[in-house]
Amino acid sequence: MAFAHTVASRRHVFADLKTLLAKASPARSGDQLAGIAAASEEERMAARMALADLPLRHFLDEALVPYEADEVTRLIVDGHDAAAFADITSLTVGEFRNWLLLHETDGEVLARAAPGITPEMAAAVSKLMRNQDLIAVARKRRVVTRFRNTIGLPGRLSVRLSASTPPGTISAPPSASTPPGTISAPSSRCCSCWMTCACVTTCPPSRAC
Repeated sequence: MAFAHTVASRRHVFADLKTLLAKASPARSGDQLAGIAAASEEERMAARMALADLPLRHFLDEALVPYEADEVTRLIVDGHDAAAFADITSLTVGEFRNWLLLHETDGEVLARAAPGITPEMAAAVSKLMRNQDLIAVARKRRVVTRFRNTIGLPGRLSVRLSASTPPGTISAPPSASTPPGTISAPSSRCCSCWMTCACVTTCPPSRAC
């Protein structure tokens, strides 16, 4: 099924759902190298406008990867919760964005709707949202994870980064007394680096690279 939208008297046509989603994505060098990125900002905006008018239900009718050929697609389709989807089944992708940003759509509402939202629906609506929108929606649900430090507590900025600095760049991992807000990088004995405003913990000897 083809999709189209007109911008400044120029009609932009997108051959299928995969093409529409790719063209609506923010500019990325990887997409450009793969030849799937929008050719211009005008085409990207046209794709986003066409995507905004697309009913959410369409993602249940047209799989990005054929059901018969992909186990993940079968898992998503077979596990979809129609009852959870009922409250948003009439929305378009653009209306879904607005619904997510409503004050009334709190964490409990999102938790009820979550089993009815497929990964493709989430990916589609994210292409219509600014970083501020994504943060506003994400903060409605608290997700706390703990490993070497705790991430997800309110009032704290916590980011975990994978190791990318060559071994030996930093002489030693931070100690437990390192002041909050310190940014640390991996040493020859540390498997990961992380940045947090709450705390910094050390890489235990058992996890030495």
